[in-house]
Amino acid sequence: MIHLDEIRKHEFIVMCYEHYTPLGIIRSLGEVGIHPIVIILKNKWSKVASASKYISRIHYVKDVEEGLGLLISQYGGRSVVKPFVIPCDDQFAEICDNNYDRLKDKFYIQNNKWNNLKKKYVIRNAHGIINILPEEKGYMQKYYHPKGKFFCAKYYADYGLMKSIKEQKQVEKDYIAIQVGHSATFTNKHIQIFHLLSKFKDESIKVYVPLSYGNKNYAQRVIKEGKKIFGEKLIALTEYLCEDEYDQFLKHMDIGIFAMNRQQAMGNIQTLLYFGKKIYLRDRSVLVHYFRNEKHCDICTINEISKMEYEDFISFSDISKKNNGRMIEALLRIEPRIKAWNKIFND
Repeated sequence: MIHLDEIRKHEFIVMCYEHYTPLGIIRSLGEVGIHPIVIILKNKWSKVASASKYISRIHYVKDVEEGLGLLISQYGGRSVVKPFVIPCDDQFAEICDNNYDRLKDKFYIQNNKWNNLKKKYVIRNAHGIINILPEEKGYMQKYYHPKGKFFCAKYYADYGLMKSIKEQKQVEKDYIAIQVGHSATFTNKHIQIFHLLSKFKDESIKVYVPLSYGNKNYAQRVIKEGKKIFGEKLIALTEYLCEDEYDQFLKHMDIGIFAMNRQQAMGNIQTLLYFGKKIYLRDRSVLVHYFRNEKHCDICTINEISKMEYEDFISFSDISKKNNGRMIEALLRIEPRIKAWNKIFND
């Protein structure tokens, strides 16, 4: 077994964007005495991962290509002790996988094959597994056969902020605002949804696409295809917004469409439901089961859209709006969240 003192002889390089996932990785390293070098996508709006006190050195880059070049030129082969490289998001993981042959002799870095093996080992042998949705337990048991306990946590949301925004007067507009997806990841199936909505392109609509994190190349494909179908009615959000600004954006929406099959976009979906917006989810997904069957919200499924006229697509009763707001409010209150996390921490 390799001792931690031996591990500390290596440099650790975290490649990431401003988000809480890399912040947690940096903190975990720092708490065992490893102060990583960070290569991070430049972002003038917020500081999350880059604010960590455990960072030894930080490099801001404009894109992943610049990050890869910097990694190789400044840290590839400068020491007889090979550094560990940890890509923390889809963009950096993809470019590192595509350049694995260039990197493998200079760095300790895992490609997807080894990541999957590591993932299975960790999940199978973990003391406990925390899911957000109860439905995820069956998936984990089927594919990973875990030995540990299962816990179900509550997703974080700033209920006070959401409540204050909901109480603000809704801004009048002369179009229907449609949100498609929540990130630049293929599981959102943006282009498939665009084609489904193309029959409404001449109506008074605007299609909003949050693409501030995820795969940059995929984001460009989404924008190109969306502009081809909707023209100037397609509005891409490619920069980060602070929490207050993003909640204001969600309140501005009328409809949200989320085509992913797994647990994603929970914050977006529950906030939109709380604000009384109409939500379309993928049929037979864990999300539609959770919000419709577990939380008793009025949810539509994406496969209904192909048969709908425009008025049916946009209409949503006040009864449904109020019901969804009430169901999500019960979910967002602090007391059940404290109870769920106390159960985990006290185990």
